[in-house]
Amino acid sequence: MSKPETWGKAEGDELRLGSGRVGTLPMSALDGDSPVATEFHRLYSRLTRMDVQKRLSVILVTSARRGEGKTTTSAFLAQSAAAHSDKKVVVVDCDLRRPRLHEVFGVNQRVGMSDLLGSLVPLGSVIKSTELPNLKLITSGRMIGVPTALFESSTFKAAVAELRANFDLVVIDSAPVLPVADAFFISTTCDGVLLVVMAGKTPVEVVARAGELLSEGGANLLGAVINNVEEVLPYYYDYHYYGYKEGEEGGESRQGRRVKKT
Repeated sequence: MSKPETWGKAEGDELRLGSGRVGTLPMSALDGDSPVATEFHRLYSRLTRMDVQKRLSVILVTSARRGEGKTTTSAFLAQSAAAHSDKKVVVVDCDLRRPRLHEVFGVNQRVGMSDLLGSLVPLGSVIKSTELPNLKLITSGRMIGVPTALFESSTFKAAVAELRANFDLVVIDSAPVLPVADAFFISTTCDGVLLVVMAGKTPVEVVARAGELLSEGGANLLGAVINNVEEVLPYYYDYHYYGYKEGEEGGESRQGRRVKKT
């Protein structure tokens, strides 16, 4: 049986979704003028140029399956946006199944998004400060059994509308697309979606199926962030192609470090 073709290894692995190219993501500390800091600055700059054509105030960052680096991407993108603009930015952990943003920022995950959606607390009670004065964080909150219904609710739509009214940019981290339906419903409230892809690891069919599912919900697919690219990919890739093969299980990698001020 032949080995599945993966993103970043073969000719034609360019991702061409929407109109723009997006950035590559080497995995090291986002610090000062490091290559990672530079790439995220470029990513934010490209999204800003897309914003001229269509306002992108709420962006969902997700992946086809676990272990692609979506949480790190969400955190670093939000920090880069705050560091290079005077915009009010908030990054929101809507991965209520395997939340990680609180670990990245080094804070307690309670009280957070699940408490807000459960109508237990107001928005102001779940917003946490970070090292950057214009960057805020909303953690996942208490763990709940099956959160998908929360993202289908009018309460979630109202919460996103309230975030729009209070922040210039909202970056949402969600559960992966293929295992559960959370990202599908979250994407319907967002202005655009970034799909994080692990180069040289994620089969083309897996990325393909994730894109198809998001498109079926009417998501505005902005592009892909190609992760783990030191040995595989150069610079930037667009995308349009997707497919499906059930993904192997793996943990969210390299996500336990704090986001440092740049």
